[in-house]
Amino acid sequence: MSRNPDHKEGREYPIHPRIGVGAVVLRGDQVLLVQRGQPPRKGKWSVPGGLVEIGEKLEQAVHRELYEECGIRANIQDYLETFEYIQQDHENRIQYHYIVIDYLAEYLKGELRANSDIHQAAWLTFDQICKLAITDGIIPLVEKAFYVRKNRINFS
Repeated sequence: MSRNPDHKEGREYPIHPRIGVGAVVLRGDQVLLVQRGQPPRKGKWSVPGGLVEIGEKLEQAVHRELYEECGIRANIQDYLETFEYIQQDHENRIQYHYIVIDYLAEYLKGELRANSDIHQAAWLTFDQICKLAITDGIIPLVEKAFYVRKNRINFS
């Protein structure tokens, strides 16, 4: 695996992995999902989130991303998991490398709307999620979120 020596620091062909956050926001028996508007995985449904900015704490980034992308506020409750996403191009160069920390959150307020770099945002039941084109790992992540909420287990 190699990287492109002529690239600029950015999301595509990064020098270092990019650190991001995500939120599994629950509201009753529904979960908030967004349809991605940018690569990688453009058009797929996933949890809202984005990159952590310099000087920003992880939970601050979650709050900012939820408001920027979806116009909502949520109460962050628990750490859920961390995952890596690495995508290579046709020449085996690292095109994307993200380390994403996901949190469980409960909806507080706000009118749901799609902003920023997403096509759509929706409150969905588990059955509805299973019928969508979703990013890898969303089903077990949502299952874990409902389990943690029900049992109030802190995995951190």
